[in-house]
Amino acid sequence: MKHHPLQQYAFAAIDLTVTPQGDWYFIEANSWPGVLRETMEVAQTKLCRPLEQLFALMETVVSPVKIHYIESSKHLNNAIKNPIFIQNYYLNKLGKEHFVTHEIADTEPETLDTWFTKHKEHIRDGIILTRFIKVKELLHKHNILNVINPAPVSLLTINKFRISTELESNEYFSVPKTFLCTKPEEVERHITLHNLNKIVLKPRYGQKGVGVTFMHANDLKLDTLDWQLEWVLQEQVETAMKNGKYWDIRANVINGTFTDSLLRTSDSRVVSITQGGEALPIPPNIQAVAKTASEACVRMINTLAYKKP
Repeated sequence: MKHHPLQQYAFAAIDLTVTPQGDWYFIEANSWPGVLRETMEVAQTKLCRPLEQLFALMETVVSPVKIHYIESSKHLNNAIKNPIFIQNYYLNKLGKEHFVTHEIADTEPETLDTWFTKHKEHIRDGIILTRFIKVKELLHKHNILNVINPAPVSLLTINKFRISTELESNEYFSVPKTFLCTKPEEVERHITLHNLNKIVLKPRYGQKGVGVTFMHANDLKLDTLDWQLEWVLQEQVETAMKNGKYWDIRANVINGTFTDSLLRTSDSRVVSITQGGEALPIPPNIQAVAKTASEACVRMINTLAYKKP
């Protein structure tokens, strides 16, 4: 059976950081299409053109291009003018006629089953963009493969514990020591057992830096965390500073090939554009390493996402 070209981490955004000694570390992998759109908006630079590369990939998969954009009623109702974010980047290539917008009230099983029954034949024609994991899982279950990025990839990348433990340190980048904690006592146990000094705690399924907390082993404030969530405990990697600010790297990889990267800086250790960080062009020497590291990371994720149990 021929492998579908979209059954891969086709639309990737890899976050990396660098220590003062020049060692590269993996932070996280992002896999819903909006993340690259947001990056481009804040960068305000022609260096950031991943969506154009994505369009080129779409053209090789289906022609003429038809994009099914699946989004919630709430999001679409809040859109000021046009809910189809991606068309603005194609101007002379894609217009409204290339998009079909699917509005779903929620992602409850009954809602999705009703939507799928109505559209299951129609959506096989074209390419599907959605940020909803439950939608991707439903499509994967029914062998609908024309999805960017598919369920096996998104289920891996959204799980901060799984991605950080299944990826292993290698010649391109290291991965911080990572543990899963469901109660404060487990944090304390791992700190003692693994001789951790500075730590970072992240919600297992968190996004956009929300909830990320840095602590010192001698000054734990674990009662400030919501323990109804699962928390990922990692050793804190000392990062290089730029003009007194923290920084990391966002590298975009389309269809396995590096397209561009940018440097993100912030006064906060949580370097996130959505939380007030700034996006800057990246120096050529750093971009060269980011290219090699991010492409290697995507290759590893593709292997992990589709490995047999």
